[in-house]
Amino acid sequence: MKRADWHLHGALIVLLCVASATSFLLAGGLLLLWRLPQISADTRAALIADAHEVAMRAEEQLRAQNIQLELLARMLIESPAGLPDAVLSQAVTRGGFSAVYLVSADGRVGQAAVSSTLGVARARELVGNDLSASPLFLRLRREARLSWSDKYVSPVSNRVAVGIGVPAGDAVLIGEVALAGIARWAEVSGSGKQLWIADSRGELLADSEDAERVGVFSLANQPLFVRVLQQGGPQVGHMSLEKQDFDAAVVRSSLLNWYFVARSAGGWRNPRARTAFEYAFLGLGFSLGLALLLAPWWATQMARPICQISARAGAVARGDKVQPWPRSGIAEIDELSNRLAAMDEAIRAREHELRELNAGLELRVQQRTEELAGANAELSGSLLRLHQAQDELVRAEKLAALGAMVAGLAHELNTPVGNSLMATSTLRDALLAFRECVTRGVRRSELNEFLAAADTGTDIALRNLQRAAELVSSFKQVAADQASSQHRAFMLDEMVAEVALTVRPLLRKHGVVLEIDVPAQIRMESYPGPLGQVLTNLLVNTTMHAFAGREGGLVVVSALPAEAGRVCIEVRDDGVGIAAELLPRIFDPFVTTRLGSGGTGLGLHIVHNIVVQVLGGSVGVQSTPGEGTVFVLELPTTVQASPQADMP
Repeated sequence: MKRADWHLHGALIVLLCVASATSFLLAGGLLLLWRLPQISADTRAALIADAHEVAMRAEEQLRAQNIQLELLARMLIESPAGLPDAVLSQAVTRGGFSAVYLVSADGRVGQAAVSSTLGVARARELVGNDLSASPLFLRLRREARLSWSDKYVSPVSNRVAVGIGVPAGDAVLIGEVALAGIARWAEVSGSGKQLWIADSRGELLADSEDAERVGVFSLANQPLFVRVLQQGGPQVGHMSLEKQDFDAAVVRSSLLNWYFVARSAGGWRNPRARTAFEYAFLGLGFSLGLALLLAPWWATQMARPICQISARAGAVARGDKVQPWPRSGIAEIDELSNRLAAMDEAIRAREHELRELNAGLELRVQQRTEELAGANAELSGSLLRLHQAQDELVRAEKLAALGAMVAGLAHELNTPVGNSLMATSTLRDALLAFRECVTRGVRRSELNEFLAAADTGTDIALRNLQRAAELVSSFKQVAADQASSQHRAFMLDEMVAEVALTVRPLLRKHGVVLEIDVPAQIRMESYPGPLGQVLTNLLVNTTMHAFAGREGGLVVVSALPAEAGRVCIEVRDDGVGIAAELLPRIFDPFVTTRLGSGGTGLGLHIVHNIVVQVLGGSVGVQSTPGEGTVFVLELPTTVQASPQADMP
């Protein structure tokens, strides 16, 4: 995919905006990295102070209830007859208790007062109840001092509450405080802060943010609360609630044995941290806005001279007339403009030189073109004469092969024709003698002698004439096939026999024995004339070259069916062989060992062309000097007729 190119003006705007934003981000990031730890430290210090303040205010609020309950206990000790119910009721009404009751030494409620919301009947029902198993009662009996309880289920309201108890002689005076009242204290004491109040076990007594967490949420598993239990003293750190992190401070009230937790949103949710980030993003936005306002103007000022230089360079590339090169007041751009101006002058000087050189070159090219045209015409004529000479040599080679066959045939015909002439001459002499006998009278013995002589002469003449007719017919068929190159069906063994009949006289003249080993069942649809010419050329070539300097030899023509639809023909001799340096180019034109002795070197080249181009096969040669040569023809048994090959 091709990458999109930037325009200089746009690239400079983006560069300036990115540089401005990057600078502000780096500065703002460093400022935040420096400021956020301070905010965290300040927040934690403020949380510890808030927790201390809440604990002190809660102690002040609850200390009044402690004093009121201690006064009631002192009155009980001084009045053996007990306190009037009105006094207990007043303590409930004005002291902030939800219930106040007196428990005897055996754990039974002897006297009780409850808030108006629970009703007077509930106070009467409470009298006589056994609270000997109450944890607060047992602690007061054990420690005999004022104590605040942890969260428990009130026996009065059956709701979660906390209690305060003081010894009153053998009895115990207990006052209950509803958790709703403690939550109100937390709201008032915390002045809107997020506060928790937990008992000694970490059970939540009040939550300034969500009252529904009371009785459900516990701080016992919070690492910060565990650290306070283990190490004591105020502790500050992190707490997690409902998948949110808080910065928190925990302070223990020794008076109440409760824990006061002040918390604030941690990390990015911290209001002061969020404010710092808001200021940072506002600064970033202002910086980007200012950059977007100034960047186009600055980019235009920077890009204008470069664009002008680019336009001048384009004019130079097109060959137009160039106006003065621009200046910008920036050293690098002015340097570029100066160098381009120098390059423009150098280009124009070089163009002038090239025009002069080009004019001279055109004149020289014209002269050389005329010389080459003359040389080309001369070469064309020479090539035409070469092709004509090559065609003449090929024709001469064919005629030489045909002449060799004619010479051999003439030599072979001499015997049967001579025998026939002798037989007819003898028959004519016998006829003349028989005529003389007829004039003087023929005897039976003379007649029989004449008939025997006539029968013998005619038989000799007939057999020799038939032999001559066979030679002429074979030569006629071979000559007709080679002359016409017609496509027809033929039996390979018959065609080879006809060729052998025509060339055997030539071979016999040189003392060469020809053997044929071709099966009778090989039928071909091809060109018998070109195939016969190939075999004739190979046999004549063998006679001329294979047995040079030797008396006779053996040539074997054999054929075997090859793979489907093909036949392999071999022409093997036991002659002198072919030299190793000639073997790779034996089928090239004008390659011969008898150059200057009548050999043209085209015989095997013609064989190769006919086999490949007409017969559609291949020809190869294997030879070992001193042991003989084998020419191997691989031909298809069926060749499609070619109009060019069928032309007579």
